[in-house]
Amino acid sequence: MTARRPWLIATLSARSAPECRSELDEASRGGADLAEVRVDRWPESERPGLSSLFPSPLPLIGTYRSHREGGEGDDDPGTRARILAELGALPFWAIDRERARDWPPAEPERADSILSMHLSEGTPPEAVRGYLLEAEGSPRFVKVVLPATLSAALELLRRAVPTQESGGFLLHTTAGSGPLFRALAWSLGFTAVYGSLPTRAGRETVEPSQIPVNRLRHYLSAPQPGPLFALLGGSVGRSRSPALFSGWMEELGDPGLYVGLDVRSEAELAEALPTLAALGFRGFNITRPWKEAAHRIASRIGPGAGPCGCANVLSVSPGGVLEAENTDLAAILRRLNELVSEGRWDRKELLIVGAGGAARAALAAGRSMQVEMRLLARNRPRAEGLEQEFGARPADSFLPRTAALVVNATSMGTDLTDPPGVYLKPFLDSETYVLDLVYDPVDPWLRAQVEARGGRYEGGLRLLVYQAAESYAIWQGHPVPDEFVERAIEEEL
Repeated sequence: MTARRPWLIATLSARSAPECRSELDEASRGGADLAEVRVDRWPESERPGLSSLFPSPLPLIGTYRSHREGGEGDDDPGTRARILAELGALPFWAIDRERARDWPPAEPERADSILSMHLSEGTPPEAVRGYLLEAEGSPRFVKVVLPATLSAALELLRRAVPTQESGGFLLHTTAGSGPLFRALAWSLGFTAVYGSLPTRAGRETVEPSQIPVNRLRHYLSAPQPGPLFALLGGSVGRSRSPALFSGWMEELGDPGLYVGLDVRSEAELAEALPTLAALGFRGFNITRPWKEAAHRIASRIGPGAGPCGCANVLSVSPGGVLEAENTDLAAILRRLNELVSEGRWDRKELLIVGAGGAARAALAAGRSMQVEMRLLARNRPRAEGLEQEFGARPADSFLPRTAALVVNATSMGTDLTDPPGVYLKPFLDSETYVLDLVYDPVDPWLRAQVEARGGRYEGGLRLLVYQAAESYAIWQGHPVPDEFVERAIEEEL
C-alpha cells in the first residue's frame, strides 16, 4: 500500500509582510500545501504586520527559531514566550513549538501546535525514535531535526524511523545528508516535508538542505513514489545538477527526484550505495573525488567507463546490480570535436592538467581522437602512471612549451583557500584555448591568467550539460532533445 502523500510545506525567507505575501504566491504556484512563516527573521518593527497575512492563500505555520536552534531569534525565554503568545493569538494553522522550551503552551490558543525538536549531532538513534513517537498533548505532528552525515542518516533510517502506522511525525537532517529524508518523506510515510521556495537568482536560502517545493510537487504528483537520483561527492551543495535534472524531468514529464548528498570517504560510498538502491534510488552521478572509487565498487563496467578507468555514473539494474559508466568521456569528445569544426583547435596537440578521474576521461578522449597528449600534474608518480596507461608525455618533455588547447581537469578554482595546484603560466599565450571542466569556480584565477595573455577561456557549463544529458538518457531510456540541451546551456551561461 502506498503511503499517504505528505503535506508539502514551503519555508518562506521573507522578512516583512509585503515580502511574505509575494512569496506566498510563489509557494502556491510551486505546489505547496502550507507555508512556514519564519518570524525569527522579521525585525521587531515588522511584526505588527503579521496580522495582515490573513486571510492567506495557504494555511500558515508560525515559527520562531532562536539562535540555539539555528535561527535568528532571541534565546531569552521571556522574549520567546511573548512572541509565541502573539503568534498564538493569530489564526495560524499551527505554531511550531520546541519541546524543551515551549511545550505545552502556557495559555489556550487559536492554533494547534507542531512539537519540534532540534537535536545535536550524534544523538543515539533509539533516542531519536523515542522523540518521533512522542505525541503528548495531540500536536499536529512531531518534527525532529538534527545534523547527520550520510552514514549517520542511514543508521537513523535503520534504527530510528518508526513504521508508517505509528502516528504523525517527520525526521529531517541537515548538513551533507539533508536532502535524503526529504526525498524519502513519501515512501517513509512522513506527515509532512519542508521545502524551499522555487530557486531564483539572488534568493536567500533559509535551510540549504531543503529541496525546492516545485521539484517536490513534481515528485509527489505521480501515482506512487517514483525513481530517485542523486549526485554523490564531496561538498555538492553548490552543484547545478539537481536543478538541471529536475527541470528536464518536469519538462519531459518523466517521474523522479534528483538530490545532492555529500560523501566523505570511499567506505561511506560503498556502504551507502546498496542501501540507497534498496530505498528507490535508480541512478547516481559521481563527482570528485570518488570517480575512481565508483569504478571499483561497480559490478559491471560500461563501454565508456572501461577506457577511462573511472565512473561518473552508476545505474541500478532491476536486480540491484550497479553498472558504471562515464559520460564525461562522451561530453569531452563532443566538445573537442565541436572545437575542431569551429576552427578553434587544429587537433594536433592537447595539454591535460590533472591526474584524477576527470583527467582520465580527458586522456581517454584524446587517445580515441589519436592526438598528441601532454600531461601536467602536481602528483608526478600518479601522472607517470597515467602517461604510461594513456600514451601521454610529460608537459615539459618537448618544445614549444605553450599549448594550443588546454583541458583543466583539476579542482582548481573551487576553493579560495586552495592555491593553483600546478604552474600553468608558461603554457599559455594568445593562441591558447582553455577548456575548464570546473563550471562555477569560486576563484577565477585560471580565467584571469588565460585572458591576461590574450587567450580564450571556456568554463565547464557546456560540458556539465552534455554529460548530464548522457546520464539522463541512460536512466530514463530516451534522449534529452537537442533544443532542451541548448536552452539549458543558455540559461546556465
